[in-house]
Amino acid sequence: MCLSDVERETGYTRQYINRAFHEEIGFSVIQFEKILRLHSAMQRLSEVPVSQRKSAELRVALEMGYSDQSHFIKDFKKYTGATPLQYSNQFCNMQSL
Repeated sequence: MCLSDVERETGYTRQYINRAFHEEIGFSVIQFEKILRLHSAMQRLSEVPVSQRKSAELRVALEMGYSDQSHFIKDFKKYTGATPLQYSNQFCNMQSL
């Protein structure tokens, strides 16, 4: 369901929905959607075999709706503090403990 569907179903404006969502959740609808996508990306990256980690960044970026790898890496690092490759390596190291 997208925001325009919510507008149509509820009769509320996009601005009202965004403001109410932000007041209730603490994020805008767009920020929340990005967080959900990044969580999905984290899950995907944790499932990637060691031999495919480097190529997985682009594949996961595209699967998550990013048009390019660099924008995905920037958002991922901003959210997690690590690049997707660093995250994959750290996650794998934690799994082996």
